[in-house]
Amino acid sequence: MHPREQNWRTQTRRSPTPHSGTPSCPELKALHAHVRGFAEILQSRSGQHLKDWITATRTAGPRLHAFASGLEKDWDAVVQGLSTRWNFGPVEDRVNHNKVI
Repeated sequence: MHPREQNWRTQTRRSPTPHSGTPSCPELKALHAHVRGFAEILQSRSGQHLKDWITATRTAGPRLHAFASGLEKDWDAVVQGLSTRWNFGPVEDRVNHNKVI
């Protein structure tokens, strides 16, 4: 764990700030904003905004950068998954059920 993360966790345990809901560390505030931005893309199914989000996250740290790079590896499928309402959940459930049998 990075020392700043450990320091933030220790400080948070000592003096929680439930009214703010966001961390006081600038790096964690930025990370929080990026994660919330991705959640908005998921909830609103607006895959067309994903490229802008990835560009914005390039400076957010190595973990988010790695996540964004993973999304880019299968770009077309990710954008389709974030843009359409189609869901193969029931089909996948049936396939997994048959594999178990």
